[in-house]
Amino acid sequence: ITPRVQKGQVVKRAGGIGMILTNTATNGEELVADSHLLPAVAVGEKEGKLIKQYAMTSKRATASLEILGTRVGIKPSPVVAAFSSRGPNFLSLEILKPDLLAPGVNILAAWTGDMAPSGLSSDQRRVKFNILSGTSMSCPHVSGVAALIKSRHPDWSPAAIKSALMTTAYVHDNTLKPLTDASAATPSSPYDHGAGHIDPLKAIDPGLVYDIGPQDYFEFL
Repeated sequence: ITPRVQKGQVVKRAGGIGMILTNTATNGEELVADSHLLPAVAVGEKEGKLIKQYAMTSKRATASLEILGTRVGIKPSPVVAAFSSRGPNFLSLEILKPDLLAPGVNILAAWTGDMAPSGLSSDQRRVKFNILSGTSMSCPHVSGVAALIKSRHPDWSPAAIKSALMTTAYVHDNTLKPLTDASAATPSSPYDHGAGHIDPLKAIDPGLVYDIGPQDYFEFL
């Protein structure tokens, strides 16, 4: 259950028929989809400030929500999510983190029939698919690619598979510019994107892998 969905629950209980949810400075202009209890739209921090100003200065402020359909080919894409973990690794400064990026924002995925799409007990809706965000989405993507590599190279160790994922990752978006940090709308750094965004096809045949064994770990410790 996200705080964004809970805000919609509060609005609905107060008699609201719709909601405009604006980002804080922390999330910037990144928009994350949620299964709200009432008609809702999410806007970035900049647009949110303009809307708030309009609402506070207008005697009869009005708004309408319109569904324009699904948009594809969004640019720039991919970007580093505002909520994505950042480096460095403060416990072991010799190890750089994060390792890489994977799809984890607004992912359309199968959904259980035992729970409402919002996760709220008061929500009686049941759906077969839901739009989710977080490591619960990025982890399955990486696991699937790792399994694909293992099927092609059954003798490879976990370290070799990790190497293949990292050395073939890319650091430019679909506009051929460096990956962007969605929270600030500025170029991201290795402390944001690690080695880059995973590339499943290239990872299958990286050309070179860096492998390590148990003794290497012992020597590091």
